[in-house]
Amino acid sequence: MRLTHSGATYSVRSPPPCGQGNRICVNKTGISLLLDSVRSVNDSYLFTHMRLPCPQGGREQTEYVAPPCANDNGKRIRLIEIKLRVIQDMERGAMNRRHFGLSIAGAALLAQQLRQAVAQGAGGSPSGADTDAAWRMRDAASAFLESLDEAARKAVSFPLEADQRTSWSNLPVAIVPRVGINIGALGVQSRRRLHDLLRASTSSQGYHKIAAIMRHDDLLRAEELEYLQHNPPRPRAGRNAIESMGSANYWVAMFGEPVRGRPWAWLLTGHHLGATFTCASGRVTAAPLFLGAQPLEDLTGPYAGFAVLSHEGLRGLDLVGSLHPEQAKVAVLSTEPFFSDVLTGVGRRNSLSRFEGLPAGDLDAPQKRLLVALVEEYVRNADFDAAERHLEAIQRAGLDQLHFSWRGPTNDFRSPFYYRIHGPRLIIEFAVQEPNHVHTIMRDPQNDYGMDWLGLHYEEHAWSGR
Repeated sequence: MRLTHSGATYSVRSPPPCGQGNRICVNKTGISLLLDSVRSVNDSYLFTHMRLPCPQGGREQTEYVAPPCANDNGKRIRLIEIKLRVIQDMERGAMNRRHFGLSIAGAALLAQQLRQAVAQGAGGSPSGADTDAAWRMRDAASAFLESLDEAARKAVSFPLEADQRTSWSNLPVAIVPRVGINIGALGVQSRRRLHDLLRASTSSQGYHKIAAIMRHDDLLRAEELEYLQHNPPRPRAGRNAIESMGSANYWVAMFGEPVRGRPWAWLLTGHHLGATFTCASGRVTAAPLFLGAQPLEDLTGPYAGFAVLSHEGLRGLDLVGSLHPEQAKVAVLSTEPFFSDVLTGVGRRNSLSRFEGLPAGDLDAPQKRLLVALVEEYVRNADFDAAERHLEAIQRAGLDQLHFSWRGPTNDFRSPFYYRIHGPRLIIEFAVQEPNHVHTIMRDPQNDYGMDWLGLHYEEHAWSGR
């Protein structure tokens, strides 16, 4: 690889084939060169935060040992010529040396071109190269499947086009049976590999929300069973439903095979959870995603004050509270306390036939910033590649095409309220079911379940129809 600046050329020799040491040699004169981490499509690091300091005014050739590679058939990784824009550092205290650094744009370009070069060297196509999220999900899914015995692997595996892909629900398992295998039936190592897969599929905020929902269901189950010892069942809940709650009764299913070059998906579902992840052509989507919480906030005990979905309601209140009176007349459809459920739950993905509320085009710049923060609270539950791709799709469809509507009091976090954000590439709903009990959902109307990428159509069915 040749790095060129102002007529001077600094060469990086390509690493030898696998098994021959993988040394990278760099010739340089009086510069410091920084290359960010770049991961190849074959899961080996090509460079890892490689800083090449140079003695003042000196010339030096240094060898750096690269991690072992695993490129297909031991092929040599072919690098390409890249012209870099380098910035001169004119600050005081530079000790008469010139320092050069990559601009943010240049670093991004370098990373992209290096990934393409590695893909070509391994016999792959640049356009078909995996994103970081895609290979992490694939590797984690393969490790999870390998941890299972044959019977469990068979129970968890379905064809990609299977109707069971939409077999999720937010209701307890005793009310709506699930497909796949439940966490309680997994051994310790398989549970750990499942959490590896969940972390690979989500951001840190998304992972902790989902993990907290499952742990909170243990609390809810214990509280409800204690209640039943002295009281009749609450509406819509009997002993069987309550006993089917808990972190052991969340179910995982895999659709298609998690191998490179093939589309596949996986599902995690249980009480207050329906998380669907789809990988196709190196891209990942995490829609639809249903998250609920009961209790939303721990009111007693050592974790008093802990909230599972801590910011969804607050960010909605920030936005509605920023509206001017004329805007509020359009966005706020009612200020009466409003207990409700989401309208686009499973089996009702097409239930919203029109937009309602205030168009984002009528918001000023600070209000749009609050809108984006609210949108990202949901979209960024996915890992960064999937989140960025969805946010870009929302922007291409037009941020001004989003509509915001609200029902309920606008100044009390603990009051019952409902809000919706709706546009061509996004549906978000937040609903307070009852005190300390909320439901949320995020959908991509065009690409739920990766349907747009896969060219497949999946039918959803409401739980009562199963």
